[in-house]
Amino acid sequence: MTSPTATTANSDSRAQLHEAFMTMAKRSFELSEEVRARVVFYKTVLRKLDSGLSIEDEVPEVKGMMADAVRLTVQRLLKHSQMRADEAWELADSYKGCFLTTVRSALPDGELIPQYDIEYLGQVEAGDAKISVKSFRRNIEVDVQGNDLALDQLWVQVSFAAMMAS
Repeated sequence: MTSPTATTANSDSRAQLHEAFMTMAKRSFELSEEVRARVVFYKTVLRKLDSGLSIEDEVPEVKGMMADAVRLTVQRLLKHSQMRADEAWELADSYKGCFLTTVRSALPDGELIPQYDIEYLGQVEAGDAKISVKSFRRNIEVDVQGNDLALDQLWVQVSFAAMMAS
C-alpha cells in the first residue's frame, strides 16, 4: 500500500509570526525614536526656561503668554511625549484582543536610546504562545516561543484580526 502524499507544506506560522512582529517592531522603534526626539526638544526648552531665556524666537506662539503658563504647557507636552514612547510598542487596536502586552523600558547609564523589552502573550486553545521583542540601541531581536499547534492557532487569530481591520 502506498502512503498519501502531502498536498500542503508543513506549518510555517513561527516564521510568519516572526516576520510580522519584526516588521511591527521596526515601525514601533521608529515611532519611539520620533517621540524621543520630541522629549529631548521639550527638555531643552525647559532648560532654556530655567535659565531665564526666552523661547519666543523658536516658538512665536508663546509671545504674550505668562512664563508659568509656558512652563506648565512644556511640562505637560514633555510628560505626554514620554508616555507615548512606550505606547509606540503597543499593538494596533485590531491585534490587542489577541495578546496580553507587557512593555518595559530602561535607559542604562551612558546610553542615549532606551532599551525595550516587550512581551506579547497569546492565549489559544493549544496553550500559550509568546513573542518577545528586545531592543538594544538600534538592534531589534524577535523571539517566537510556543508549540507548533499554539503558533498555528495564534497565526490564524492574528490573520483574522488583520482581515477584520481592513
